[in-house]
Amino acid sequence: LIRPLVCARYVIVFASAVHHGGDGSLIAVILQCLLRSCQKLHPSMLLIDRALIREALASSLAVMLVFVALFVAVSLVNILAKAAVGEIPAGIIFVLLGLRTVHVLGQILPLALFIGILLTLGRWYRDSEMAVLAACGIGIRHFVRPLLLLAAGFTLVASLFALYLSPLAIGLTAKAKSENVNRQEVSGIAPGVFNEIKDGGGFFY
Repeated sequence: LIRPLVCARYVIVFASAVHHGGDGSLIAVILQCLLRSCQKLHPSMLLIDRALIREALASSLAVMLVFVALFVAVSLVNILAKAAVGEIPAGIIFVLLGLRTVHVLGQILPLALFIGILLTLGRWYRDSEMAVLAACGIGIRHFVRPLLLLAAGFTLVASLFALYLSPLAIGLTAKAKSENVNRQEVSGIAPGVFNEIKDGGGFFY
């Protein structure tokens, strides 16, 4: 995302180093001039900020999808095991699976954002893009503001899940289980005989 700008800096540094025998002071001057020209075009280095936000967001969403896939696989096995012994009706397996996923998303989002930011910054350091930006006068502190903006967006979404969607999913889960238990009790009534209420609470005819 920022490689065209980074590659241009590499080309200028390389050409200057070759032509002047690796004069570090001249290279630094060229980089500073390039930084000033970039700041005139983009006063707040918005191109780099947007690149960081896009890449961190993409990495965070990819991590979140992996976590959700793992959670769905483990939860599905757990629900199927309970359905096999009759604790959960077979008709609401996927309903419970979806509600459980909604309930846990609020906890997955912050972790996914943290890992996504680490992956993004790690790649930039590995590809020496952070070194080039540091040579141009752009340190790690410059990226605090765009990362805080990204974190604010994730915080709003996580708060929505934690404060509204997660309690709603818990309530719907309990309601679905209760309705299916009552439906099973009614369907098990045999006419003309005494029927015992579940858990031994009494009999009715």
